[in-house]
Amino acid sequence: MKLSTAAAAININIISSTLVHASASSVRSMQASILTGKSRKDAKTSKSAKTKAAKNMSYSSSLEQPCNGGTPNAGTTCVKQTANGCELQVGPDPFPTKIDSQQQGHVVITNDGSSVEVSGSIYGGCNVAAVQYKDTFDPPGNCSPPNPGTPGAWMSLWFGAVGVSNSNIKSFNATIVDPIIPDFMGDGSVSVSYRQWGVAAQPAALPEDFTTEDGYYEEACKFEGNTSFGVYNSVFQTVLAAGNADDIAAPPGQFMLNEEIEIFGRNAWGLGTLLSQESLGKVFFSMERETTDLWRLTSRVLGTSIETSLTFSQDSLMLIFDEAAMNGDLPKNSTAYKLADENVWKWVFVPYMKKEINEVPKRLADIPRTFVNISKYEDVHIELEPDKDGNPVTPPFNTTQKLGYDDGMEITGELFGGALYLNFTTLHADYGLGGNRNDVADSLYPWRVCVVESLLAYKRGSENSMDFNYDTMSGSFNMTFENSTESSACASGVCAPTIQTCTTAYWVEWCLSVSAPTPEWCMSAADTL
Repeated sequence: MKLSTAAAAININIISSTLVHASASSVRSMQASILTGKSRKDAKTSKSAKTKAAKNMSYSSSLEQPCNGGTPNAGTTCVKQTANGCELQVGPDPFPTKIDSQQQGHVVITNDGSSVEVSGSIYGGCNVAAVQYKDTFDPPGNCSPPNPGTPGAWMSLWFGAVGVSNSNIKSFNATIVDPIIPDFMGDGSVSVSYRQWGVAAQPAALPEDFTTEDGYYEEACKFEGNTSFGVYNSVFQTVLAAGNADDIAAPPGQFMLNEEIEIFGRNAWGLGTLLSQESLGKVFFSMERETTDLWRLTSRVLGTSIETSLTFSQDSLMLIFDEAAMNGDLPKNSTAYKLADENVWKWVFVPYMKKEINEVPKRLADIPRTFVNISKYEDVHIELEPDKDGNPVTPPFNTTQKLGYDDGMEITGELFGGALYLNFTTLHADYGLGGNRNDVADSLYPWRVCVVESLLAYKRGSENSMDFNYDTMSGSFNMTFENSTESSACASGVCAPTIQTCTTAYWVEWCLSVSAPTPEWCMSAADTL
């Protein structure tokens, strides 16, 4: 596929002279304000809140002007006024998106990497903004390892079930039931964040020769900052995000609902909306291949008019991949470039979450509270592209990499000296009780044990709660602790089990029984753990 990396003028027709024109930043702020009742000053989004001037817009007052034929990949985007709002049509899609509420917001990234942002207006009609290519995607970031005593992640954890399908994803749906912000988030005084993905996908699993045999990296940037992984680490995702770390700016008790694509280290976002936890019952997420080259991510709060989406073309993604190739980071004769060029997305994530803690919690007992005790996913359904003869792909998933938790973990941070782990067995061997790298004299010793034991208990509970049928490609999942129970007598209606190695009593007893010399941190264990 041969593409130019130069950004052309955006091709958009506004079929009405009465639509309200707004800049991208004001659309985002207005959208968040409407849904939360907050002022624009308080209605912060994450990376998507950067100021983006509306440029290269073309207007028409003719109600007869068509979409100029369009192409299968978002070459043309039209906005047409209706009695209650507007309709957004992308290319040849015969089913335009109807926008009839200020609680709806949609972003379309066109072939040249520019974007169109449309949201319902409190004044009637719609707010519309056009953004040039250079402002649609964030610039690539630089990986920097955490240094003790400086701002950064004390611990970052990615966790969930993953699997490799034997054909490209055609559609992927899931509903999160009663999303819960982890109890540890508290009043926002602790720098911590939590992201829960609705649906997510990557092109493919990392080849075995790309990874270390034991899933251990001495420095996180040897994995996170490795440009050889740029295609494999690219991702489509819908997300509920909470907290005040990791580029999230959601007030206490509120989630940011959004869609995101990360392509070779560069991010583009949907409009983003702030929602109170209490307002969320069931949140539906989907990823759909609208045409051969056109994708759409959608988030919708069921039973309400709240809906956002991010639509993008394969051509817009190839602008980023070809830029990486031109810079020497992605050889065009590589398997990774072929995955990108052929629009391959087979690596499935469901359920999945990420949390980041930027400072040592006050007590060990806070560690299990950074997990959501029971996170419920229902109506999960995956549809794959048929084979070349139009028949269902059998088996639908790689028999050695079906949906499961063994390959769905990544953990790093100051807690582990900046190292990164992808393997539960290696992590436990290094930093479990008596672990190979876990120096008992280090004051972080009990914290590392507590984190590892909490994570393993969460993995066991989540594995026991899987219910997925590969014949129908449907099912439900709970991310939960082993032996968790639900009770109306518990906070948020959920009770987490006690993790013994996360209790002060355990470590006071351990310090009394340990062989000499007694670690110095034992002297204050009763007060600091």
